[in-house]
Amino acid sequence: MCIRDRAFYADRIDLYTQGEQRRIAHILITVSEDQDRDTALAKILEIQSKLAAGTAFSELAQSFSEDPGSAAGGGDLGLAERDIFVAPFETAAFELASEGEISPPVETEFGFHLIQLSELEPATVTPFDLVAESVEQAYREETVKEDYVASMSELDEMAFEDSDLQGISCLLYTSDAADD
Repeated sequence: MCIRDRAFYADRIDLYTQGEQRRIAHILITVSEDQDRDTALAKILEIQSKLAAGTAFSELAQSFSEDPGSAAGGGDLGLAERDIFVAPFETAAFELASEGEISPPVETEFGFHLIQLSELEPATVTPFDLVAESVEQAYREETVKEDYVASMSELDEMAFEDSDLQGISCLLYTSDAADD
């Protein structure tokens, strides 16, 4: 592969990068018509004290979480990247630095959460040698698109400036004759 392909790869390294992923679990105590904010906060603080006393996060999630989708699985939300969760939840989840770490209570529009980082998979970049052929193809496709856009822009400008379109007609006729 040539230098231009390596440069293309370097300029678009984000296309060949798998972002950091985190396995996150949570315990949710909802705020609703049946349970006001103060009651929900008191419950999440009680659960937090049980965590501090050594009770397993997954056990507390199964017993107390009000998230019907994750409670039975110990609060597990699976592997996730950024831009999936609501802002306060995501901020707290991605501030956790080590596996097993638990956030303080986080308030969202759904209620109060305790969030645990269960697993952390760092970002990975696929080496150039493994994607060299697809890099070359992507480079060629982008070059063709850029050439097309430039040609259309030039043609558009000529059409705007040529009131009777004779110049464009000659250009197209000459181009057709050259193809024969």
